[in-house]
Amino acid sequence: PTCTVTSMAGNVLARVRPIPKNIAELKEAIEMQARIPAAGQTLLRVGTTALLVDRDLSNLSSPSLEVLLVVNEEPVLLNLLRLLSPPMDESREHLLAIKGTASLDLTGAFIQATGAKALADALLFLSLTDLRLRKNFINDAGAKAIASAVRSNCSLASMDLGSNSISDEGAKALAAALPRNCTLRSLNLRQNEISEQGAVAIAEALQANSSLTALNLRCNRIHGEAAAAIATALATNSRLTSLDLAKNCITGSGILAIIGALAKNSTLHALNLENNRVDDHGAEEISKVLERMTDR
Repeated sequence: PTCTVTSMAGNVLARVRPIPKNIAELKEAIEMQARIPAAGQTLLRVGTTALLVDRDLSNLSSPSLEVLLVVNEEPVLLNLLRLLSPPMDESREHLLAIKGTASLDLTGAFIQATGAKALADALLFLSLTDLRLRKNFINDAGAKAIASAVRSNCSLASMDLGSNSISDEGAKALAAALPRNCTLRSLNLRQNEISEQGAVAIAEALQANSSLTALNLRCNRIHGEAAAAIATALATNSRLTSLDLAKNCITGSGILAIIGALAKNSTLHALNLENNRVDDHGAEEISKVLERMTDR
């Protein structure tokens, strides 16, 4: 049995098979396919004005079910209002205010992963250009929720996710979103727990992304293979102008690879590599390369 979900305009938004046992599971499935937050879904049976209820799912008389999805942004925005510090009251005035805001600063609000999910849902209905979420302990689960929203967001230009306990899993989710996004210009991931796999995924995404100009990966755990991947990305990327890799674990060979890539890159203007793991021999080799580049 299949549940077909259509919009008010008659477009098919999702096909869910098999039909879930309850409305909550159906909404989750619709969210996965159509990227419409469960909290913003109102489901009606096609041909009626009645709300869909669990009984409609368990007592089917045919192998298929047609459902009309009405998007309701109000519950989603109300969840966002409750995240603010101090929380806004749930007035119509505040709903309109949050919907019209261009910059949202939740630094240190301790929203955690649950709050990040509520915020990600709200991004569907907001026109934010600047989002600041430093020091919120959103971890990988929160990063994945934000990444899902970034995939389809068409307004966000700057996003700060620093100091959020994001490791490789969260970084990989964000990396997967970058090639799908064409508006994000600045991404700050400083002081997280990103190491090899996450940094490699981000580096590979830089080869496909065409909008990002500033990337901050300071104070993570980047080394070895990730440094080589970043070098490869810099050799082909023509958008990035600022890259901060300070206070990581990159050795002399990694630094050399990154610097060597600059010969093929004409857009990067700011590169920070201070406080990495370079021994005396590595420092000497780097100095020689820089001298040769300066003499050209």
